[in-house]
Amino acid sequence: MATTQHSKKYSMLKSYYWMGLWTIRMMRCAVVKKWITAEEFKEITGEDYETANTTTAAESESEG
Repeated sequence: MATTQHSKKYSMLKSYYWMGLWTIRMMRCAVVKKWITAEEFKEITGEDYETANTTTAAESESEG
């Protein structure tokens, strides 16, 4: 059985996201910084990176 090789920060960022310490926007930044891949982003968040790459209304409002 083949094992999946994840990025070095994958486990840490997955934990942060599921604990609510990181937002989806922060996770998108992690892809841009190449801390995780777009595929890992989808594994963690359940959303495609391309479709999640837009700012939601809630995020826009919180930016003030």
